[in-house]
This record gives sequence, C-alpha cells and structure tokens, in this order.
Amino acid sequence: MKKIVWLVPVFCVLSLLTSCSKQTVRVKPVVIYERITAAEKAAADVPEDAVEEHSVLIEEPPIVLENDFLEFRFYPETAEFVLRDKAGGAEWRSTPHSDDPAADPVTRQLMQSQFALQYADTAGVGMTLYSSVHSVERNAYEYELAGGGLEVRYTVGNLSRTYLLPPAAPEERFLSFLEKMQREDRRKVEASYRLYDINNLRAGDDKNTLLSLYPDLSRIKVYVLRDNTQEYMKGQIEEFLAGAGYTYDDYLEDSGRYASTSGTEKPAYNVTLRYTLDGKSLVLTVPFEKIAYKPAYPITQLILLPFMGAGGTDDDGYLLVPDGSGALINFNNGKYNQTSSNNMVYGWDEAMPRDVVINDNKAPYPAFGIQKNGAALLFLIEEGSAYASVRADVSGGNSSYNSVHSRFDMIHGAKMDISGRSDRAVYLYENGLPSGENISLRITPCARSGYVGMAKEYRSWLLQKHPELGRHKESGAPIAVEIVGAVNKTRHRLGIPFDLPLKLTSYKEARAMINDFGALGWKNVRVKLTGWFNRSVDHTVPTKIRLIGELGSKRDFKELVSAAEQNGY
Repeated sequence: MKKIVWLVPVFCVLSLLTSCSKQTVRVKPVVIYERITAAEKAAADVPEDAVEEHSVLIEEPPIVLENDFLEFRFYPETAEFVLRDKAGGAEWRSTPHSDDPAADPVTRQLMQSQFALQYADTAGVGMTLYSSVHSVERNAYEYELAGGGLEVRYTVGNLSRTYLLPPAAPEERFLSFLEKMQREDRRKVEASYRLYDINNLRAGDDKNTLLSLYPDLSRIKVYVLRDNTQEYMKGQIEEFLAGAGYTYDDYLEDSGRYASTSGTEKPAYNVTLRYTLDGKSLVLTVPFEKIAYKPAYPITQLILLPFMGAGGTDDDGYLLVPDGSGALINFNNGKYNQTSSNNMVYGWDEAMPRDVVINDNKAPYPAFGIQKNGAALLFLIEEGSAYASVRADVSGGNSSYNSVHSRFDMIHGAKMDISGRSDRAVYLYENGLPSGENISLRITPCARSGYVGMAKEYRSWLLQKHPELGRHKESGAPIAVEIVGAVNKTRHRLGIPFDLPLKLTSYKEARAMINDFGALGWKNVRVKLTGWFNRSVDHTVPTKIRLIGELGSKRDFKELVSAAEQNGY
C-alpha cells in the first residue's frame, strides 16, 4: 500500500449575514489514499522490454481473517467481503454477488458499496457519495492488516490536488516567508503572484470589485495568486513555502481571510472501516478519530453495509426490524409501493427541531437481522445506537433485493432564520464529531435459525454486556413488562366491515409468561397488560368492563390475576 501525502484543505467560515464575526472550524485534514493494483506491482518488477508479454490481468488474492467459528475474506479489487459461518456453512456477502437489471442507477451504486455518506452545505443542499463509484473505482483507498484486524481506509468525493499555499495574503505577512527563501526560489514565487496596490491599479482593474474581494486593500497591499499559475508551478511554490516555515495552520489562516478564497472547497472525506473477528461475531468499527471532512460540507449521515445478506426474488426468508417488540417483513411480499420501514433507535432526537410528524416509529433496542434460506444473521449496534436508525425494504421497488441496514446521523444541523424581515435562512452545523466516539456494528451468524435464534443471540449479548441482568434475584433491579392482549383490526362479516379485536396474547399465555418469570426467580416485577378489555387497545372511556372473548374466559382472566398476586407482581 502507498499513501499519497496530499493534504486537502480543511477550513470554512460559517458567517451570519447580520454579523461580521467569523467562526473557524478546525478538524482533521483529508488525506488522499491510493491502492497499488496487482498489475502495477507486477509491472514494477518487470523490465521495460518485457512489459508487453506481462500485460495480462493479475488478480489479487483475498485477505483472510479466521478463527474457530468464522472465516472472513476481503477482496482488494472491489473492497467487498464474504463472511462464512464454519458451523452452519452459510456465507454472507457484503454486497449482492450478481448484477440486478431491475435496480435503478442510484440503488445500483448503493448495492455495490460497503457504505454511503450524505453531506450538506450551509444552504442545506447536499448529495450522497458511495464508496463504490466515488472511491473504489478510482482506487482511492488502501487496506492494511493491523492489530489483529483489517483496516480499509477510503477517500471519498472530490480528489483534485489542492496545494498548501496562500490564495491571497497581506504584503507584510507574505514578505515574512519570501525573506526566508533563496533568491531564485523567491523570484519564481513572486512571478506567480501579483501585488495589488489600490493607489496604483492598471487600466483594466475594477477598484470596487477588488475592494469587495479584499476589503483591507484600501489600507494595505495584498499578494494574490495569479489565475493562470500552472499546476507544476503550484507544487514548486508549495515546496518553497514549506521550506520557509509555512504550515498547514498558516494555510487555514490565509484561506479564511478573504471570502473570495474561502468558498473554493469541494467535498472530500476520509472514512476508515475496521474489521475484526471476536468469537462468533464480525465486528465492524468506524472510528470517529479517523473521519475527516471539509467543514464547508459536513457529513450528515453514514449508511453501513446497505445490502449485506440481502435476499433476492429466488430466496426464502424475512427481515427482522426493531419495531416495538420486533416485527417481521417477509421477502418478496409485493408491498414495494408502501413506504420503506424506518425505525429510529430510541426515537426522535428531541434536541432537533421538526415541523411535522409524518411517522414516529421508535426502535426500543439496537438490533435487526435477516433470515435467508434457513440461516439467520443478527446485526447489533454496539456503539452509536443513540443516533442510529434501521431501514428495511423489499424487492420490486428500487431493486430485486430485500434488505435491511443501519444509518447513523453524524453532524447535526438546523435551519436558522437570520432575518425577521426576509425569508433568508442558512443551515448551521455542529463544530465537529464527538471526540472519543466510534460506530460499532456486531454481525453474528446465529447457531439457531429464525427470529428465535436471533433473539437468543441478542439475549446472550445483553447478559454478557450487562451481567447484572443475569443476577436479578440478587440485585433486586426493577423489571417492567408490557403484554399486549389484543389490537383492533377491520374484518369482514358477510361482506360488511367490522372493527374487531385481533388476539395477540391470550389470558392463558400471559399467565404462563408470569409463571415463567417467577420460575426464573424474578422479583420486583411490574406487569402492564394492554388491550385486555372493551374491544382491545383502542377503546372508548370505559363505563364498565367487558372481557374480550377472543382472549379467553372470565376464569382464565381470574387465574391470570391470581398468578400475578402469587408471585408478588
């Protein structure tokens, strides 16, 4: 692997139009990574006169991580991977193996990507970048085995070369660097800049335009880089300035001094994905400390493994989403015209404004999964769940695949009205990502298939992460359990629609659950039974209580109450 030590500038000015103050955001500089292909490696070792006979395509072998339970194979040419469960033999691909002619162009890019990121600017306008077309296809990534895992480092977005030299600078400041250069070097630098003097302008100069671009030109002289400066010359000037002590911080200062030079940024990002095997799980970590971006284009959302394990039209299975206590979405169910399932983990971030509430789905736990052809795969959001959401979609809409994945809100922003006398507004964003944070996604093939197997894996993870839950009898920690008896559903009788109760949990089943809690030794339990009388959950103000026949008899209900009393619940 080799890394081009090109630093892309990281600076922007967020300014309120009603104020003259400026706020400088200081974050990590974006580095451009580059992958050396196998063919390039081979060509480097072949004599020039033998290049033609060695010009065949050379494939790179996969990078393999392995333990007693899993085999992880990473393919350098596409950055995709395959996870194999040694016990069950199931293989889970990070991206679909075959192309999908039914997918639209945008979805096809997402299908080929390990991640996608969204960004925005101060006007709230942005777009989505994909690791496939905006990084891998440009060879703008590198990989390295380190610390028992595999790190894949991506540069995504605009990869144009940016030079660390001042686009414009006051005369006194610029001379402080010129005076430290050799005579010939200084001559070359001065030839590439023009020194503007407001009292000695040329016939073609527009005084008002120059003053709007460089306000302090009215009292000082300003060096400005000429527009026709060649790329090779910019590289030389960068070297000369570096030799004179010009630093990255100096560049940030000079780039932000004038509005005409601070708006030239183009979006570019660094994102690192780290893969490690931990027992029966693959852990994907995205370290925040290795995310770099340009503050003029903050990263607002990160999508991870959008089509990992996706099931096609020939596959049998379902998606498990964390809607309520859990919901199943069957593959190929024909409901592609409906809105995609989207559940925000722990609900909406109440610190953020919103004008309307279209849907307010809330995921009470950070887990989701896929059951496909008799094998199950569970995803657990170990870190970053507080700003995560889970999205699922079925085949027939944008593609022929059924998929579920996690999304993460990154840098938050909000629309700010800067003037009460106009409709003009800007978007302001947080100064940066939280320090010391990561996104961590644990991916586990389940020993037992189906949602039961996924639930058991999640329970095992919970007890390992929070051992106090397994010592409830000793700790006496309170436990709250809600059991839903029935919900309302429109059903037809002789062609006439009726709003009738639909049984979910009968009185006998609820009693058995309570007795199970008691057998486990649980104490200090609060049980809430919802939808057990008067037409289920959606009832009117009760003037009297009627039990629901679909849930059981009056005797069944009394036995349920008795079971709760006997256990002290």
